[in-house]
Amino acid sequence: MDKPPTYQEIARRAGVSIAAVSFALRNGRKVSAETRERVQRAARELGYQPNPLLAAYQSEVRTRKSRKFQATLAWINDHPQRDFWTDTPYNRVFWDAAVRRAAELGYRLDNLWMEDLDLETPQDNIRKFLRILRARGIHGVILPMLMSSLHATLEWEGCATVLLGEYQQLMRHARLGLPPNTRRCQHHQVNPDHFHNITLALRSLNALGYQRIGLVISPWYDMVTDGLCAGGFWSEQREWPASRRLPPYSKPTLEELPAWLKRHRPDVVIGYQRELRSAVENDGRRIPEDIGVAHLNLAPDVAGWSGIHQQADQIAAATVDLVAANLQHNERGTPPYAKEVLIKGRWVDGKTTRKTGDT
Repeated sequence: MDKPPTYQEIARRAGVSIAAVSFALRNGRKVSAETRERVQRAARELGYQPNPLLAAYQSEVRTRKSRKFQATLAWINDHPQRDFWTDTPYNRVFWDAAVRRAAELGYRLDNLWMEDLDLETPQDNIRKFLRILRARGIHGVILPMLMSSLHATLEWEGCATVLLGEYQQLMRHARLGLPPNTRRCQHHQVNPDHFHNITLALRSLNALGYQRIGLVISPWYDMVTDGLCAGGFWSEQREWPASRRLPPYSKPTLEELPAWLKRHRPDVVIGYQRELRSAVENDGRRIPEDIGVAHLNLAPDVAGWSGIHQQADQIAAATVDLVAANLQHNERGTPPYAKEVLIKGRWVDGKTTRKTGDT
């Protein structure tokens, strides 16, 4: 055809109304799956192709209008406490940001919790959750930093499912003795960009004048970040002179940290444990006068530290965005190709580091 078909021509070919064509071409839920398929087939036969600029304009117009309620999304809570996501400032950042973003898109977020879940029977648990989801007509599911990572590796049938923080679940999964290839979920997921974050931290510390930067990372944290944190550290060190390269402190606890500090003489250390500061101070070193300390995941329990703000609110909002997009495109079940969205953190100058040479 010399010009693209109109909605009226597609409606005539499919035997439906123009309004039904509009909903079907946007994968809207106001028409049946059979109608969507018939309309989309007719559109293909007539050579219809969506105009991305027009779609962007229409999306902008819809965004300017107040969003009407569309549906409910489920926030799966498999922790022993119902209020796990609201009882601490760190957890609440995720929950509040997800609720806020869901409301902006016209969704309500339901904290779905069940008492006395047996974490050793994940398939049974999912069946219980699915019965509740179907009864409430919920098709969008968020799996946020689960207690059992097995809930993330199994299928949530008929649901658009997105995982928040997959890396943080590997430790619990590994304890079950399962081989590495079974530890991965096949769902879409949103995570902090650990490789970027450690690189940003090292470059920020370099900019402050620190020369000998030590990484304090336990085997557990190395695993839950999928080796990306340590990998970024080694990658960045390749550009440094040999005299500045320090091996990471990689013990499960901080008991041997004083000996490591004495042996390698770092002028700043970076890690994720909130006990890191006290461990350094108990060794008789002043922070930041004698040595700097930085944290890889700034949170209320390390207020005032220098380090990486992982932007938990943006991670949660991106998770909601991804679920909503999958629902709009009617993409449910285990995807053939799982997407991973990485959110970059930002560096924060705090009181635990200083420009070298300052008093």
